[in-house]
Amino acid sequence: MKRFETETCIKFVPLKTRVYNTYIEIGSTKKGCYAMIGYHPQKNGQGLPVNFQLPECTAHQGTIEHELLHVIGILHEQARSDRDEHVTIVWENIEKGKIHHSYKESKN
Repeated sequence: MKRFETETCIKFVPLKTRVYNTYIEIGSTKKGCYAMIGYHPQKNGQGLPVNFQLPECTAHQGTIEHELLHVIGILHEQARSDRDEHVTIVWENIEKGKIHHSYKESKN
């Protein structure tokens, strides 16, 4: 988080000082490293979930940055709506059970 704040205009603030209704909730309650991509309204005052399975997901700074980029709205390149202008997806080379990572997001 400090690197984002140092190198970008993104600022993370503790929940107790929040001024917005939306926040991220970082935990390690489930298997895997994941975050929702971008803003999603949450019910019951819950935060946007970001999960870091310990110790696997916290062993490398890049993994943490990757998930934080998702929560601020950054997609994987292969999921961008304009990806076909830049890359070719070789569908038969995608690992079984992972094909959903290559579906294109719609333009907003």
